[in-house]
Amino acid sequence: FEFGEDEDSVIVADLDAFQQYLDRHFSKIRRYLNNPEDVKPPFRLQGNILMKLLVEGLLVTPNAPFGDRWFAVMVDEVEHFEEYQQRVLNSRIKQIKQSDRVTYRYFLRHEGLRTPSTIADEDQIIQEAHDFRTMKLDEGLPHGVFERHAISVSGRQLQLNPYLGSLRLADLQGDLTLLFASITPEEEAQRLLSLSKRRGDPLREELLRLHNKLPQQFIEWMDKESPILRRVVAVILLNQGKSAEQVVSSFEQWNDQAKNWYHNYSRAGLFWLLSLYGRSKLYAGLEQILMLSGSNLRYFLEYCRAIVEEWIVAGSGNDSIATLVLPISVGIQDRAIRSRAQFYIDDLRGKPRYAEQLLNLVKRLGSVFQLAHRSPRQSQFEINHFTIADYDPLRQQDLANWLRECRMENVLLRQPGNKQKSLVDDRLDDWVLHPCFAPCFEISPRRKKKLDDLASSDLAVLFDGGVDDYEKLFGRYKRKFGQEPISGQGQEATMPELFEDEAD
Repeated sequence: FEFGEDEDSVIVADLDAFQQYLDRHFSKIRRYLNNPEDVKPPFRLQGNILMKLLVEGLLVTPNAPFGDRWFAVMVDEVEHFEEYQQRVLNSRIKQIKQSDRVTYRYFLRHEGLRTPSTIADEDQIIQEAHDFRTMKLDEGLPHGVFERHAISVSGRQLQLNPYLGSLRLADLQGDLTLLFASITPEEEAQRLLSLSKRRGDPLREELLRLHNKLPQQFIEWMDKESPILRRVVAVILLNQGKSAEQVVSSFEQWNDQAKNWYHNYSRAGLFWLLSLYGRSKLYAGLEQILMLSGSNLRYFLEYCRAIVEEWIVAGSGNDSIATLVLPISVGIQDRAIRSRAQFYIDDLRGKPRYAEQLLNLVKRLGSVFQLAHRSPRQSQFEINHFTIADYDPLRQQDLANWLRECRMENVLLRQPGNKQKSLVDDRLDDWVLHPCFAPCFEISPRRKKKLDDLASSDLAVLFDGGVDDYEKLFGRYKRKFGQEPISGQGQEATMPELFEDEAD
C-alpha cells in the first residue's frame, strides 16, 4: 500500500518517538487488513505517485534511452485478491493519465474480477473498452486451432528438454500421434471378447433378458455380425422401441439409416457395454488428451507430462532407458490420465472459497452423468453438460456465487447460448463439467448431449444439499435413464459413497 500523513501524524524529535509512531501506524494497517469492512483505511491513495516518480527518473537519464517508452506493471493471481484489495488495484487503472507513461496488466482467471469498483468513489468503476481489454487465451478456440497450438508448444518443449531429448522424443518433430498410442471404440470393444470366453456373453444375456420374444432372424444376425459395436447399437435401438426386423434389415444392407445409427450410438454404446462387463473405459491417444484438456493448454501439458513420467517409471527396470518403446502404450496413458484426473478432484479441497460446494458438485453431477452413460437405452448419449432454464442470478445469489467460482476454478465451462440477449441472461447457457474429471466417472469428454430438465433447485442440491435430498435426486435420474439390475451383478446401480473421505 501507498500511504502518507493522516490526522494522527506528528513531527517527532527523537528516535524513540519515531519508533512509537511507526508501531502505531503499522498496527492500524494490520487492523485494517484483518477487518477491511469495519476499519477506516489507514492510507491515502496518491495517484500512482511511486510509479510516476520512477518513470520521471528514467526519462531524465543521460541520453534518454527510455524517452519513447511506456512502462507496464503486471499483477498476477488477481483472482486471489479480496474484493477490497481489487478495489485498490482498480483505482490505479482508473487514475492513469497519458502523461504518466504507465499502464497496468491483470492476469486472472475467468470471473476473477470480483468487483469493478474503486476506493475513490462508490459510483466510480472500471469498464470494458474504456479502462481495460479482456484477452481470453484458453476459451472459445476452435478445436483445430487449439490442437495445432498445443502440438506446436508441446513439440517445442520436447525438443528443448535435454533429458527427454536423450530419449529421442525430439525425433518426433512435434508429431505427437507417434508419441501416444491410440485405440478406437471398436478396438476397445473387441478387447472384451477375451473375457466372454470365461464369463459368457453379457451382451447376449442382457438382450435375452430384456427381449425374450425376438425373431430368429435377429438372433442369427447377432451371432454372425463381427463388429461388436454394431451388435451393441442394435440392442440399444431395440431398447428404444424400434422393431427387430427394421434394425436387422438396415444393418444387413448397411444403408444410410444404419450408418447414422452407428455414428450416433457406437461411442455411447461402448460405455454401456463396458458396464455390462464390469470394465473401465480406456482413456488414451492424442485426440482423447486434447478433449480432456478442455482447450486449456496448461491442462494439456500436465496430462502429457504425467504420461511421459509414467512411461519412464514403467521402463525403469530396463538395463537402458533408451530401450523404452514408442508409442507409449494405451495402458500407461490410462494410468497416468486417471491419476491426474483424481488429482484435479483432490485439489478442490484446498480451494480458498466454497471448497465443499465445488467438491459436492463434481462428485454428485459426475455420478448423475455416469448413470446416463450406463443407460441401456442411450436415448440421450454422452451427457456431460446441462442448462438451467429457471436460473435467475439476480435472485439466486448463492447459485450465482457458486457458478462463478466454478468457472474461475475450471470446474465448469460455460458455453453462452446463441440466443442470449444480455450478459446477465444465463438461462440459455450450457454448463459443461470440465472434461478433466471424465475419467473419474467413466464418462465421455465429448460435448454431445445435455441434461435439459435440471432446475435451479436441483442444482442447489448438487452444490449444498443434504444426503437425503441428493438420494432423491439421484433416484429420479436412475429412473429417467432406465437403470435396472445388470446381468451377473444382481443389484441396481447404487448411489456412490460421496462423503466417506470427508468423514475420515
